Formats: sequence, C-alpha cells, structure tokens
Amino acid sequence: MQNFDEVNRLMQQTASPTMPAPATVQLDGAISLWQVTHAG
Repeated sequence: MQNFDEVNRLMQQTASPTMPAPATVQLDGAISLWQVTHAG
C-alpha cells in the first residue's frame, strides 16, 4: 500500500532528534487522518 509506505517514511524521519516539534505534531495529525480514512 503506497500510502502506508509514505507514512512509514515520515515516521522514520520524525524519529530523528533534529526534526522540529511542529513537524511531529503535523505528522501526528496526518496519521490520525490516515487512520480515519482507512478505518474498517
């Protein structure tokens, strides 16, 4: 699933300590949206 690979890539980037906090918050929102749109 391409979208899942994209989320995994973003999560790996966020794991970096150099990633600013706002990007982490934005990513959390993107994952929440992804979970909602792919629920069920």
